[in-house]
Formats: sequence, structure tokens, C-alpha cells
Amino acid sequence: MFHTKTVTRTDRVANKYKIIIMRFSKDLAKAYGITEDYAILVIATWHLQTPTEDDLQRVPYYSHRLPKGLSEITVTSQARRAIKEGEDLQEIVDRISNLDIFPTEQEILNINEMLKTHDIKHQTPKELRKAFQERGKLGFQILKHAAIYQKKILEHEYGGILPRKLPEIIQQINLVNQKAEK
Repeated sequence: MFHTKTVTRTDRVANKYKIIIMRFSKDLAKAYGITEDYAILVIATWHLQTPTEDDLQRVPYYSHRLPKGLSEITVTSQARRAIKEGEDLQEIVDRISNLDIFPTEQEILNINEMLKTHDIKHQTPKELRKAFQERGKLGFQILKHAAIYQKKILEHEYGGILPRKLPEIIQQINLVNQKAEK
């Protein structure tokens, strides 16, 4: 039996953006000469992507204090989008946290090197460094708090299992059950 799903324009646009963003972190890093880790932080701040209705679902069973300037809807939509895409945000946060040098700091070092040979007309070097610092900090805050919400959503709505891992676990259980029957 086949299930048909009505795909709305919003779904098509959201899927298009999802595919673009998955490829975009590498392209962004190459184009601007930034690290992929910093590109991930920059993309995390792009919470103005067209969200689907699923992304906008509230999390009435959990809430915690968020840093100033960070809205709950931004964090929860990022968490739900990551669940839908099968991404474990805590793995990303842990990887970035365990880097020897934070991506933002690496980019500021790169900017300092670039400023030795290039002249920037529309921003002072101090403004440029500050903009990179703020963007990186905001991106990391969004990821960090979205990871917390993602964990709570997974516990409450999915039994603690990230949906991408569910089919693998079911297959393993089925294999164990088949072996037990023999």
C-alpha cells in the first residue's frame, strides 16, 4: 500500500533550502576563505529560512532561560529542523567545543592576516572583527540551546531515539528475533 502525501509549496521550498544549506557550508567556506566550522555557525544564524509548520511547533513541555536576543522559536525550529534532517546537534556542539581554537577566533586570526595585505573600505578592521565575533557567538548559542531542546523533544516525542537511527535499530532487533526463533 502506498501512502500519498500532498506536498505544499512551503514543503518544496523548505526541502530546496535544506539541500542548499547542506551543500552551502562547504561552498560558503570555500568562497569566503573561512573554515567549515565557522560556516556552520554562520548558517545557524540564518534562522530566517522559510520554516515549515513542523519546524514551528512549540515545545510546551520544556522551557529554559535563553540568552538575551535569542528567541525560543528560533531555537526550537532549529532543533526540529535538525531532527527532521537526522542531525545530532549535540555532536556538532561537542565537536566545535573541543576544537583547539574556536572557529570565530580562527577567522579573526585569518582576518588579521588578510588585513596586512588588503584594504577594506566599507568597514574598519575593528568593526569587521566585531561582526565576525558576534555572528560566531550567536551561531554557537543557537546550536547549543537547540541541542538542549532537541534532546528534550527526542525524549518526549520520539522515545529518545533520533529518527534516522530508528530503522537501523529496528533491523537489529528483527535480526536478533530471527536468530532467537531458529
